[in-house]
Amino acid sequence: MGRNDVGLKGAREAVSGLSAFTGASHDSLVEFSNDLKILDRSPDFWSGATPVWTGVLRANETPSYWPILDRKHQTCTLRGVDHGTSFVVREVDLINRILRSATETLSAAELHVAIDLAQGLTLNESAQLSGVSAATRRKQVQNVFRKLKIGSQTELVLFITDTVNQFVIELIADAPGTEDRLHSQNSTFSRYQKHLPQGARWGAVGAPNGRAVQYVDIGPIDGQPVMILHSMVFPYIDIDDVALFHELGWRTLWPIRPGTFSPANHHNQKWQTHCDQVVEDMRVLLDAVTQDPVPLIALVSGGAYATSFAELYPNRVRRIDCLATCFTAGKGGDDDYFFDRMVHKLTQNGRFAALAVAHLARSLGGNAGLEKSTRRVYRDSNEDQALLDEEFRTSERRERFEIATLQSLDSMRMDYLSQIHFSWDRAHDIPHSVRFWHGTEDHVNNLDQVTRLSHRVSNNLPFVIPGLGHLTQGQPIRAAFRAVGNHYVSENF
Repeated sequence: MGRNDVGLKGAREAVSGLSAFTGASHDSLVEFSNDLKILDRSPDFWSGATPVWTGVLRANETPSYWPILDRKHQTCTLRGVDHGTSFVVREVDLINRILRSATETLSAAELHVAIDLAQGLTLNESAQLSGVSAATRRKQVQNVFRKLKIGSQTELVLFITDTVNQFVIELIADAPGTEDRLHSQNSTFSRYQKHLPQGARWGAVGAPNGRAVQYVDIGPIDGQPVMILHSMVFPYIDIDDVALFHELGWRTLWPIRPGTFSPANHHNQKWQTHCDQVVEDMRVLLDAVTQDPVPLIALVSGGAYATSFAELYPNRVRRIDCLATCFTAGKGGDDDYFFDRMVHKLTQNGRFAALAVAHLARSLGGNAGLEKSTRRVYRDSNEDQALLDEEFRTSERRERFEIATLQSLDSMRMDYLSQIHFSWDRAHDIPHSVRFWHGTEDHVNNLDQVTRLSHRVSNNLPFVIPGLGHLTQGQPIRAAFRAVGNHYVSENF
């Protein structure tokens, strides 16, 4: 059995994990299987939940119409006429874009005729190209008019053209390099900033290599610097958090991890390369604020990055506190994180892993799918469910959560890879106090697991926070921050 066969075998086994997480139907998994046949390589970058390929046209395939449908491979080429850039997206992603204002689902055949007409083809030419009768094509056009609530072919052409133009503008904005520009007005993080509360500061610090290290900064400007490493999904921060950090006297620095609020998909990047980049970003941000050692608070999976930073820059760290620690940050002993098997299978086949991320994003796309799957992960914790009630109660909070989740797929993938590539034994060897804080309502990892981990790393028992679940936001995490602050005082920090 060849190496690729082994990877595909593992991929098939991992599909069950995807299905369990997303609640995917049989039809959804069939669509995923079809993707495996259609797509020959990983996407070059992401635009929201849309995988995008570039540079796949050969010289003799320069399109004469725009956009161009590839009916055989079920893809669509979008060409930015004024930008000299071609993008290839899956046909279904273009359908979804067109259907944002529609009331019914557009079939592939209906999309084809709509694009054909927008490109300037006649009804008969479109029918001949697709191998159907003109009568069939005419009926499909009528269906398109009804579903899109459009009354004429002229309106249809304008609608399709405007939709595709806007799509291309977004693709150009999200293409690699855009997210690295200082203060980019088109970046996802810029769109997220409206969800930060009054009193929260944000910006970007230029790194020596030309990258932009984006950050959130909360608390008194002259307060004690405390670096907080966020989880894979950036938590909701509100005015009460701002008030708490002022009360504690903390100036909290939140470096935005690469892959968070970004459409980039570094599908070939190794976890250690990603971790090194996170560590360097932490140093750049700290250099802009203080040269003194600071405490690091690692939320959920941030322990891997905190440990790695302490190994390389031991004189910049005072202590490390790990809150709601998740085993995606490393092995905690003989216990397996519930995604462990799937993650191992994904690493055996890079192409499958990229497609799995695309499928996951597609399954979570839209409020219903995202809420359903997220609630499934935290179904055993009443505290976490209450926080999700707040998250999905208003359209504004829903939008925030969708941006934080579906625009951070690269960050999520790296968190799952850290489960394999990071060992908590490294934390045992650093010359700093490492303390674990576990919530009584955290059912992703139980107290016994965290107790064994804490004893192995620090020879201490974990601190227990009543009412804290696995979601690090809201009143429960504020209680945890306050407990950490009291511990700082008790140790004359």
